Amino acid sequence: MNEHVNLAVYNLEGRLVKTLVDQIMSSGQHITNWDGTNEKGTKVSTGMYIYQLRTNSTLLNRRMTFVK
Repeated sequence: MNEHVNLAVYNLEGRLVKTLVDQIMSSGQHITNWDGTNEKGTKVSTGMYIYQLRTNSTLLNRRMTFVK
């Protein structure tokens, strides 16, 4: 089964830092890496961020700590 998947990183103010995935994907396990940059390619600061996984049937928000 294929679904549209959006995986994005936000700062704690809720501003978009970077979209990591925005495409149709098959169901199953997938791995995505974040290189610690924003949409402009600039390295972000060490700190707390929120990642959001959104599909047609799921909305998941979790916190993560980014350390340089």
